[in-house]
Amino acid sequence: MRPLFALLLIAILANCEEPREWKTRVAVQRLAKGPGEQLKTLERVVKMGSYAITDIEQQMHAANDEGKVRLLNALRRIGDPVAIPLVSHLKKWAADKKVRKEAAYTLAALVKRQKS
Repeated sequence: MRPLFALLLIAILANCEEPREWKTRVAVQRLAKGPGEQLKTLERVVKMGSYAITDIEQQMHAANDEGKVRLLNALRRIGDPVAIPLVSHLKKWAADKKVRKEAAYTLAALVKRQKS
């Protein structure tokens, strides 16, 4: 019976998410969804740095236009050129003019950072 319990315990622990992963996902979701302490949430996402880019990309699909603008702001402040393809896509294909404008501004900042 003990080996079965040990195996079950290992399986449970192996499936536990890393707290950083969970915290990042929650912060990015809050930023995308809107109301609340947006500045504080933005700062939290920016502090997570490049680690947050994957979650930001995932939230772009579900976010409304205002949420996309906030997520683009976070990408610009993170400053990792890894986000250039995502931002380029939004600049070209986003339906909302504000999102395209923010994407263009973010793209310029990321390209500038990449060159320096």
